Amino acid sequence: MSPTLIALATQVGAPLIRQILSRQLGPANGQLAERVLSAVADRAGVPQPELGRFALSRPSDLEAALVDVEASVPEMLQLQMAEAETRAALLMADASKGGWHAWWRPGWMYLLGLLWIWQVIGLHVLNAVFKIALPAAPWEYLMGVTAVITGLYMGGHTIKDVAKTWKAGR
Repeated sequence: MSPTLIALATQVGAPLIRQILSRQLGPANGQLAERVLSAVADRAGVPQPELGRFALSRPSDLEAALVDVEASVPEMLQLQMAEAETRAALLMADASKGGWHAWWRPGWMYLLGLLWIWQVIGLHVLNAVFKIALPAAPWEYLMGVTAVITGLYMGGHTIKDVAKTWKAGR
């Protein structure tokens, strides 16, 4: 993390932000640090990757943003803990039932991986080795199945983030 942001958080009296950004609250801190940085960037009105440069050019504005965000950090921390507890409870519930309840998620993940390996590599290797012309599955079907499975398995956030990143790159 940027030492400048950590130093500013210390200077303005934002100990929670300082601890989060210096990763002193535990190993599962990445998402929380990302949330805090995103909130600080939103409050400062700059894109998150430019926070370091913004801290050097306009430290007083960034200090004000840090002070504003410090008040909402306990709420972010509480939300992070609730999410972790919910994930753990879901995993325990799935594992305690056994059978289909425990294996549907990894089963779909492995099947999806096999479908992609077949589409990208396996089909073409067999066509080349045996000099045959096995048809490939339509790409839009494979993408559709992938979108549905990742939406169910990962809550749709992965698809949303991929779409946002793809749109920003165009």
